Amino acid sequence: MNLSTSGNFIEEIENLKEGLNTLYVIAKAKHSSEEKKTEEFEIYYKNTKPKLDIKNPQDGSKTNQTEVSVSGSTDKETYIKVNGLPVVVDAQGNFQTSIRLKEGENQIQISAQDVAGNTEEKMLKVIYEKD
Repeated sequence: MNLSTSGNFIEEIENLKEGLNTLYVIAKAKHSSEEKKTEEFEIYYKNTKPKLDIKNPQDGSKTNQTEVSVSGSTDKETYIKVNGLPVVVDAQGNFQTSIRLKEGENQIQISAQDVAGNTEEKMLKVIYEKD
């Protein structure tokens, strides 16, 4: 590939293997044997959605409590958000947080995003009924 006059280039990299890939570029001068190698870059390739298992609450459940515990599990190195707010994921992939409910039907959105940018999302409905 030849560089543009600005020295920039764009190249699509094919045949990445699942997991960690290391890339570098070697530049050669046109009229000499001089070469330079860039630093190495690590790219993590994953093409599957992260696991997102919800243990609590059950979709469509009813409660007379003003808060509900949201808990579940995911893959390691995955980020979880519940209703748009980040939740801590432990080393085994477990997470737990509490959500304050309003009277009536409440939608709870749980999203998982892995280090490669793949996402999975689940929506739950919980109904809060005062005694």
